[in-house]
Amino acid sequence: MASDQSPESQASVLAAETGKRVAVGASTTESSEVFANPDGTFTQEMNAAPVRARRSDSTWAPIDTSLVRDAGGSVRARNTTAGLTFADGGSGEALVTLADEGYELKFGWPTALPKPQVEGSSATYADVLPDVDLKLTALSSGYTSVLVVKTAEAARNPALATITMTLTGGGLDIAPTADGGFVARDSDGTPVFESPTGQMWDSAGDADTTRATTQLSRSSASSAEAAMKEQAVLPAAGGEPAPSEGPGSGDASSQLPLKITGSTLQISPDPALLHGKNTVFPLYIDPPTKGIALGDWTALSSDGDKFWEFDGTKGVGRCSNYAGYLCSNSPYTQRLYFEYPLSSIHGKKILDAAMEVYQEWTFTAIRTGTT
Repeated sequence: MASDQSPESQASVLAAETGKRVAVGASTTESSEVFANPDGTFTQEMNAAPVRARRSDSTWAPIDTSLVRDAGGSVRARNTTAGLTFADGGSGEALVTLADEGYELKFGWPTALPKPQVEGSSATYADVLPDVDLKLTALSSGYTSVLVVKTAEAARNPALATITMTLTGGGLDIAPTADGGFVARDSDGTPVFESPTGQMWDSAGDADTTRATTQLSRSSASSAEAAMKEQAVLPAAGGEPAPSEGPGSGDASSQLPLKITGSTLQISPDPALLHGKNTVFPLYIDPPTKGIALGDWTALSSDGDKFWEFDGTKGVGRCSNYAGYLCSNSPYTQRLYFEYPLSSIHGKKILDAAMEVYQEWTFTAIRTGTT
């Protein structure tokens, strides 16, 4: 095989000789792969989210957001598209470091930090304020930081009126965005890191979930009918985010624009929710940040909730008065949206295209599908 052939040509020749499709290694990215087919065509498989990242030896490996403690005195994610480390306690100056494209974005906490409890992809710093924990969770290309305010008394702490963190990025221009987030660009103006607006939510929906489950377990229906209800209701409950991941059905929530001033990032919780007489604790405050991904995904609900780059299961459809499900008193419709980068197929002749979505659950088994 001629060495001056392009990687695509080499793969195409090999595919024709073997009768099997061959990966074009040089075209592999974090979310995409190209294959040469025996008939001379090519197939590109794209994912909305990154599915692989380069290891230190430059080989590709599946995304692994689990955290490990390293000898350098920090907690790091095993294999993510943006290098991610959390402080292992001590000074809050280097709470989070994100590294990508040769740049680093650093976040600092204003006070000293306890040694975090590390579990899976999350590191929890207990009592960074009285009865307030800070939970950091690694994502495929970034992280989320959630303040868990456990009681109404903790919410009255003046330090929660405005939460201030340091934000530095050597060689990066950090500027606010119109939607209340920020973007960090390199000297050419190319985005490297970004954050949407922050949000906060309470636990009102968690209490509703408990009542709905109790009502179901006390149903006087026949065994067969009860089994059918369990099959209908329990999978739907599984599609709700974990309490600290995002607002669920019935939770009161509020969007929180981020304020960037020099090397300072500020987020001001909504006083009406922070001190509301109907607020159900714990209360969660979340400003997430990530590296730039070419694809993106989100879930939007008609009641105003947003689940940007949700992780895990997420439901679609109309949640209303169905089998005693918890949102029957406040119905809403939820949809999922996915964005794929298409620049790599610009100028190509497309013979066929298909989108595959694995649906794990829906609010009901009626009229589901994709468009």
